[in-house]
Amino acid sequence: MTITAPTIGVPQLTAAGALLSILSANATLPGPHVTLHIVVPGGDDRPSQWGVELTLEDDPAGFEQWRTALGIDLTAVRSDHCDLTAWLITRTVRAGVPVTLVVYFDRPDPDDEDE
Repeated sequence: MTITAPTIGVPQLTAAGALLSILSANATLPGPHVTLHIVVPGGDDRPSQWGVELTLEDDPAGFEQWRTALGIDLTAVRSDHCDLTAWLITRTVRAGVPVTLVVYFDRPDPDDEDE
């Protein structure tokens, strides 16, 4: 399978416009780290495209505020972890642009519980 990155120009500007719209409409929410990135779909029949990622660190409450503001159903949130880091992640689409919302936070160190 060959993945071709979308061109820079209108597709990237569309993602940037969606990002600007999201941030403008939710200016009072906790400030996420924002990234425009290439989204590779799960199938060969759909091309990759520019997407938006909103990332929060150690702020599950802020994640919940953003999830609610973006109208994402709670059942669409997934969780995972590795070592001492855990995260919640969910996805939606705004103005035809894929949007990922994620929060990373520390897991309790199991060695600390033995003390």
